[in-house]
Amino acid sequence: MAPVRLLAFPYAGGGPFSYLHWTRLLSSDVELRVVSAPGRDLREHEGEEPHLEAWLDAITAELLADPGVPLALLGHSLGALMAFEVARRLAAAGRPPVHLVVSAKAPAGVREEDAALRRLPDAPLLQAIRERFGGLPEELEEDPELLATVLRRLRNDLQLLEQFEARTGSPLALPLTVLWSTDDRSVNEAQMRQWGTLVSGEVRYRAFPGGHFFLVEHAAAVCRIVAEALAAGRDGHPLQERAAARAEAQHLERAADRGERDS
Repeated sequence: MAPVRLLAFPYAGGGPFSYLHWTRLLSSDVELRVVSAPGRDLREHEGEEPHLEAWLDAITAELLADPGVPLALLGHSLGALMAFEVARRLAAAGRPPVHLVVSAKAPAGVREEDAALRRLPDAPLLQAIRERFGGLPEELEEDPELLATVLRRLRNDLQLLEQFEARTGSPLALPLTVLWSTDDRSVNEAQMRQWGTLVSGEVRYRAFPGGHFFLVEHAAAVCRIVAEALAAGRDGHPLQERAAARAEAQHLERAADRGERDS
């Protein structure tokens, strides 16, 4: 089976570590790469990028300069919006991803209140994170220096969130997988299903228990779903085209069988 590169976009405040445990769950023919934002982790020597369009354009340009293997995009929470915008840019350049996976975030314009969280002081911000997303790990809240770093990153990412705009126009011609949790207080099923209006390819919906960060608790199941979706669209064709091709092949086989019986 041909390999595919899976580019993952982290949630607000996250980084490459967000998907570190996935490396042992995905098959060897899936090359996992995680987006690292300017000014953090491996790119700490760079300044933060406060302008969403500039950051998305830079990621897109880098991907277009490296054709490599077929590319799929995945994003969780804020990362879902970023993955979609990069997919839109790649499609406009004639290089759409073979699959897009969005998780735990409604499309831009459906739910706006999360972006306003960055204006809250630290204590109310932490309380809002607990109420809406389930909170931060205890070890972070118990380390003042580490907590300050996380909150700074979170505010920077929420500033990017404010810059997303609802998209109109023709749907993207690519297959989509939509994931969410029935226990997530930040988004609901009706909002997540709005993603289906933004693509013309087949859309797969899957709900999990476990709250906003269900992909940590259910990482193995999520990786299986992602792997199945990538396998279905690995040749670069939308899933519905593959289904049509299979149906046509079955029709031809049945016609051949009838011909043999009649002869």
